Amino acid sequence: MDQTLRGVLQATVIECPICRTLYLYTYTCGFGEHDVELRRMTPTEAGHEPDVDACKRDLLSAHDDTRGHAAQCLTEHYLSRDMTDEADALTGSDDAITRSYAEASKRFYLYHKELDAGRT
Repeated sequence: MDQTLRGVLQATVIECPICRTLYLYTYTCGFGEHDVELRRMTPTEAGHEPDVDACKRDLLSAHDDTRGHAAQCLTEHYLSRDMTDEADALTGSDDAITRSYAEASKRFYLYHKELDAGRT
């Protein structure tokens, strides 16, 4: 079992039929309590191709969450294709939201890459 999903009884990727946003639905049970979590996923994390042009446009959004999610999507996309210069441009962004989300996404991606390498 994947260590990140230990104790999870169900994990399903759900796509919103209206906006196409991807979510990870998890259901866990422990010590008599049941927990349900719905977490927004990046396309790369879900095994899908991101709309790079749309993500680049979203980096210019006035909404922090939109810029942050775009930075996550692009950072993981770039790193998964060894496009480190592009990922570094996001982690070095003048925009604090873009930089913060890109840095967190880079740490997340590299951590999981290291975990996967340890399993082989």
